[in-house]
Amino acid sequence: MNRGGRGAAASLEASLRSPHAPAQSSHTYLHLGRYQEAIEAYLKSLPLVPEDNLQARSEQALNLAMAYDQLHDSSNRDAWLAKAKAWAPAGTPVADYFAKQAAAGKKLP
Repeated sequence: MNRGGRGAAASLEASLRSPHAPAQSSHTYLHLGRYQEAIEAYLKSLPLVPEDNLQARSEQALNLAMAYDQLHDSSNRDAWLAKAKAWAPAGTPVADYFAKQAAAGKKLP
């Protein structure tokens, strides 16, 4: 039994060191309404996303914008919306989001 416990603990520690752990926790915080914690987690996870993975970077930027919006921080919201829009590859959900907003006449940065 002890061996299994150590194996589970090691597995948990490895998963917490995973480059995906900050992104997963940030997403969870966002959906729980814990916006400041979501922002902190996204700001930690974004540097771990390869610069050429624009889809993931744009998704995280859009989520950061949503969290800042919930905290009524329009300056940071707008800055992250602009990054999300700039990074979003054509045909991705984030690019589609911006296209739909534009088609609806909504002004975004």
